[in-house]
Amino acid sequence: MTASKQLVNLLGVIVVLGILVSGLVLIALPMYTQAQTTNGSTRSVAASNDVYELQVTQLATAEARIGEIDGQLAALRTEISAETKYDDVFEIIAAAAGETEVAVGKITMTEPEAFTPRAEVVDVAGTGLPTEQDAAPTESDSSAEGESAGQESGVAEPTAPPADPTAPAQGQLQALITIEAQTDDADAAMAFVDLLRVGPRLILPINATLADGTLTLTAFTFIRTEDTP
Repeated sequence: MTASKQLVNLLGVIVVLGILVSGLVLIALPMYTQAQTTNGSTRSVAASNDVYELQVTQLATAEARIGEIDGQLAALRTEISAETKYDDVFEIIAAAAGETEVAVGKITMTEPEAFTPRAEVVDVAGTGLPTEQDAAPTESDSSAEGESAGQESGVAEPTAPPADPTAPAQGQLQALITIEAQTDDADAAMAFVDLLRVGPRLILPINATLADGTLTLTAFTFIRTEDTP
């Protein structure tokens, strides 16, 4: 009789434990998991809302400064010439050569063509221009640069990435400048390239090589056609 009573009690304990475990697995655990998922979603939405709120604040601040921003844009646009004359380009080149004692031997310019945007290349080497490792050369420059890739050079060999022909800019032209100069000083060569960016005319160096004392540089200059009579 006592054995039967103990067996019944044991079975009762097992049944109770089974009910508790089933309740935890089938009810409590899914509810806890769902609560954690909901909590994570809430935090994610709160973080997104903070980002949106910051963007709205920045846009509202920019809207309040729209007059100042338009003025700054107008000032930047003055760096793009409204005339196709290149006297100021030659003046900038001459001034840069005079400051760095680089002997300019030859300057050639192409006819203006429609401006096409180009992707920005990050200068990880700190040279001031994109390096050969950071930008693939254009088809017109690949053969010449391939022959001089192994030569000793104090100037980085940047290249302009190919422009997207499907996205020409409106109201703007570009002309390609090629400069050949003589210098044995790599620092002077880089200083010369940097000084071309300073002046009343916007000049963008895109490719420079220094080999055997000859600096070969290509750059773009730009014209605003909507201001041209």
